[in-house]
Amino acid sequence: MPLIAQRLALLDVDGILHLWMGPVTETGPGSAYYRPVSMMVLSGLGRLGPVPIHLLALMLHAASAYLLVVLCRGLRAPLLAGLVFALHPLVGEVLGWSSALPDALAVFFGLLSVHLGRRNPLLCFVALVLGIWSKETAVIIAALVAVGLGDVRRLWRPWIGAIAIGVSGRILAGVGGAPMDGRNLELVPDAMGWAMGGLVWPLPLHVIRDVLVAPDAIVTLGVMLVFIFGVLARRRRAAWAGLALMVCAHAIAMPVVLDGYLLGARYSYPALVGLSLWVAAIVPWRSRILGVVLLVPAALYFHATDRERWTSNLALFGDVEVAAHDSGLAWHLYAMASLEAAQFRQAGLAFERALASNKPFPGDETLHLIAWVSAGEHQRALAAAESGQKDGLTAAHLAWWARAAWGAGEKAQAQKLLKMLQGPDGFDGPPWVNSFATSVFEEGSGRDSTSPTLSP
Repeated sequence: MPLIAQRLALLDVDGILHLWMGPVTETGPGSAYYRPVSMMVLSGLGRLGPVPIHLLALMLHAASAYLLVVLCRGLRAPLLAGLVFALHPLVGEVLGWSSALPDALAVFFGLLSVHLGRRNPLLCFVALVLGIWSKETAVIIAALVAVGLGDVRRLWRPWIGAIAIGVSGRILAGVGGAPMDGRNLELVPDAMGWAMGGLVWPLPLHVIRDVLVAPDAIVTLGVMLVFIFGVLARRRRAAWAGLALMVCAHAIAMPVVLDGYLLGARYSYPALVGLSLWVAAIVPWRSRILGVVLLVPAALYFHATDRERWTSNLALFGDVEVAAHDSGLAWHLYAMASLEAAQFRQAGLAFERALASNKPFPGDETLHLIAWVSAGEHQRALAAAESGQKDGLTAAHLAWWARAAWGAGEKAQAQKLLKMLQGPDGFDGPPWVNSFATSVFEEGSGRDSTSPTLSP
């Protein structure tokens, strides 16, 4: 979201043209992405706020569901395939998170290229280029869907041209591949198992699916599903292609997942195309009616109740206790949302959970102090500071520790901490620390001064 609001939406014409000349970001994971089409769309719509982006994502999602029905007409259950893709719980992140628009564009253009390839190779070529420059997964989506439907012979020429143009754009823009440093490879089985299991059992759903706390039951289910889906596929080419797409879509996302320990639901969006293709090829006619009767009401009820999560950051991360109670990252984001909403005591409790987790977020100890001091619970903040780490503390941490000590009545301790921040030109730390320190030392020297009560 900051990428849209703080950068893309502020670009002028030259800035928009520059999107075609370099990666998404100069550093981080975005430095390996060349996505000028999706970035340009986000730049244009981002000026109008999030609503137009969500509306476009919804239209693209509906169009992709329709294309799936059309493409799967020769299979057993094309309508059920479209419904599975349209109503699956995992689509919520793509529809609710503005930055996930590239996923919706990639799926739409990938499916559109297969559909157009049956009639017009030139339009197929254009659609796939647009898909590649929206998000690279468009190639895998188009290729495996076409293989499953037996359309490869008509599509290989425009595909080669589209891939050549897409790769050439990356090279000319100086965009390299995603770095592979071999870190966290031991997490791959849990990440892949959870990703596959989530296709069938995604609940409880939370935007933070921390791989470090992957649920064993869902991971086991995912491993079993790969075997079961393969057995049920038998000799049906479309089913095997669907299974391959489910696996490949998640495998491609593994470098990003392992780097941030986050299995985003958006990474499962292309895999839902594979699941829908598998369903279309496998489900017999008697099960289609039962599937529609059970799927549609349950999915509509889920989405009707789930939409409230996307109204604010606090609502988005608010179900962390139920859905991600062991995740330090989830508790951190819930705590940050609570700070943003000025619910300081709630933030303090959430930071406590984050610090007690398997992987606390950097800076949580200082944020923990900020939350308790802002809540007026100085004694609790002081206790947290004294029981926390003592080495390598930042100036900000020491300043908030001093403020906690002062509020708790430990004036000598506050002065001692502030002296550690004192330099020739004042005190290091947050912007308020100089006036705070001046008041503390004036009172300590016996001058008539009001005890400092500064806002965070």
